[in-house]
Amino acid sequence: MYSRGGCVRKKNDTQGLVFLEKDWEGNRLPEDLVEESGLMGTSFSILQPIERAKIGGYTKMGDNAQFLIDTNEVSFFPKEKSVIYLASDINDWDNCIGNKKWALKRIPEEPSIHVLNLKWSEVLLQNPFSFKFITDQGEWIEPDSSFSCSEQNKVGTRNFLFNANRTGKDILSFELVEGPGKENLDQWIHFKPRGEFGFSKSRIGSKFRVFAPRVSKMELLIKKSFQQKQFEHYSMERSDDGSWCVELPMDCEGMLYKYSVQNTKGKADGTFFVKEVVDPYAKAMIGRDGPGLALSIKRHETNNTSFDIPKVEDLVILETHVRDLLAYAPLDLTEDERLEFRGLTRWLQSEDCYLKKLGVNAIELQPIHEFDARTKNEYHWGYMSVNFFAPASSYASNPENGSAIYEFKNLVTALHKAKLSVIIDVVYNHVGVPAHLSFLDRELYFSTTENGVLNNHSGCGNDINAESQPARRLIIDSLLSLVNDYKVDGFRFDLGELLGLSLLAEIESELLKVNPKLILIAEPWSFRGRLPLEINQLKYSLWSDNCREKLLQYVKGHGSSTEMIELLKGKLDKDNLYPWQSINYLESHDDFTFIDRLCSHEEWVNGSPPEKVVKQAMIAMGVLLLSPGIPMLGSGQDYLRSKKGVQNTYQRGDLNALKYNEFTHTENFHNWTKKLISFRSSQHGNLLRLSEFIPEEQYHTIDGPKNSFGLFIHSPDRDSENSSLLILINPSDQEVKLSIPDIKIKRSKLILLGEKTSNFGSVPPISIQVWDIK
Repeated sequence: MYSRGGCVRKKNDTQGLVFLEKDWEGNRLPEDLVEESGLMGTSFSILQPIERAKIGGYTKMGDNAQFLIDTNEVSFFPKEKSVIYLASDINDWDNCIGNKKWALKRIPEEPSIHVLNLKWSEVLLQNPFSFKFITDQGEWIEPDSSFSCSEQNKVGTRNFLFNANRTGKDILSFELVEGPGKENLDQWIHFKPRGEFGFSKSRIGSKFRVFAPRVSKMELLIKKSFQQKQFEHYSMERSDDGSWCVELPMDCEGMLYKYSVQNTKGKADGTFFVKEVVDPYAKAMIGRDGPGLALSIKRHETNNTSFDIPKVEDLVILETHVRDLLAYAPLDLTEDERLEFRGLTRWLQSEDCYLKKLGVNAIELQPIHEFDARTKNEYHWGYMSVNFFAPASSYASNPENGSAIYEFKNLVTALHKAKLSVIIDVVYNHVGVPAHLSFLDRELYFSTTENGVLNNHSGCGNDINAESQPARRLIIDSLLSLVNDYKVDGFRFDLGELLGLSLLAEIESELLKVNPKLILIAEPWSFRGRLPLEINQLKYSLWSDNCREKLLQYVKGHGSSTEMIELLKGKLDKDNLYPWQSINYLESHDDFTFIDRLCSHEEWVNGSPPEKVVKQAMIAMGVLLLSPGIPMLGSGQDYLRSKKGVQNTYQRGDLNALKYNEFTHTENFHNWTKKLISFRSSQHGNLLRLSEFIPEEQYHTIDGPKNSFGLFIHSPDRDSENSSLLILINPSDQEVKLSIPDIKIKRSKLILLGEKTSNFGSVPPISIQVWDIK
């Protein structure tokens, strides 16, 4: 059936079909669907009406709906004199045989074709409906199961589908193309491109340079403004280093440009196809389709206010999305500002800004590179990048003049002024549509099987070729631009396993030359597997799904106190060499919120989860923020934000947006979270912020009933005021007694999580106290 507006089927090795959910509007949707299916296509055209009817059973001809069957196309041949009838919802299926109104007539010049014309206005009365063809002998003629304009019925056979939105302009044919395949690929996949790419100023004016060693011809298409109707074409010259270049004797700053690429249709084919693509080094784009803008990023325009990135062990991260924060922000913003970088910049001027009040010191923004949203208002998480340099035009106030550049710069500056490090979630493991890189060189930039099929361990259809030197150069240049041009403080690498250990090591080496304190985080898995053990030799912190699952199991009564003790020592992830190599979290943008895993939204009463669940959540949040490693919260997690049990919300801005006016019912949980963050970040929490593991002899474990436990930490090499910490945790709903050991330290910090433990008088069940231990 249809997905994202349609679907694609291959007819043979050279041709394919696109089935649209409604008639084609002349947009790029057919090409999108082909690229999303991992194919490359050209020469798109709507099928002739009779050809469409042969596949879909009908077409619109003037004022008529023409139902048609070609007996040469069916799986059996009806008898020569058989009469074929239309059976459908509009004639109660069984009442058609013998009724001339529903009988199809042969076309004399093509006797295999049978047609029935009905008034379009008549069939619209039943729109939409299922139908099928049947002979006077009661033989049903099945639609082709590989075509999407049919569906399986209740008895397991198939019916055609009539829909007034599909009049005959909904099925397109296209030509499948392969490009150069793997011809001379080895030569270029190991070649390290040199020099500057994209638009730059030159001695005579302006220079445009792109790396595409295996294309047949390239042209620069450029125009001064939107008012200029046509692009001017300039031939580009290929150099022996695989790059194409053209210099123009004029200043092209601010002009619109793209490339026209001519490439071979297939191996030894001898014919060519032409595609227009955006420069992979374009610093700004008008939209996902382009064109790009010839702009220089002026680094001196970046606010020069110095920002000192915190030590990695001191980080407390909030993962968030620009639009989730702004949709209902309690600030007077225009509708456009609630979609854009500048809206968040404005909110950060207010002391009432959520990001400033929570107490975290790092913000991890979901992807900000140009992605494949079809319109400005379309909500996306941003994980389908189409360019690795341009900030998203849909987050900009005026994409036509490249405002995304300085508006994103201003946002980074505002976050720094709020004492917040800026970590960007970057997606280099795959791309969205249009896949501009694919038409420059599919195999050079993307990973393929021996048979030339795109690998799909990302789940998005086109894994990047991390072994390709040109691809690596592009990725590293992109990261250096974010650091040098925008002053970004760190990165989280989406599906880092697909980038691989070698590329991650090269990224680390190149970035830390610029700033040794940069924050490096990787998602350590993909659908292919996990990063190898050797990743612990690098300076990356890895998302710990181990922490997420073990901690949730524990508070739900299924886990082990032993695992929680290891987590509170920073040793749950056994392969780590340092505590900060784990990003400890309970929820992220992906999957359910953690409160939705503790209870269903139907169990909520008066805007809050049940009291028992809130206590479970408080213990979970407590352990998370008391554990060495780097804690990460999802935005709204501190208010027990629910997505109403929906697991995948990548295009559900309605569920992801923070509804601040609904958070009054969970204000206590928010305040508890703030208190934990404040404690962790203060001098009292120095035993939680570890750059190295504490020796095992400095821990003392206290066993208790009902999975309760205590952990006493004493590190004599720290200052005496903050060298001891006692954590007591009781996940059950009953009071328990713990035997506190004979500890010679006079004064320690005490943290209680759960029902009362031991004989600590009036200490609240969930609290942080300074307590005399004698």
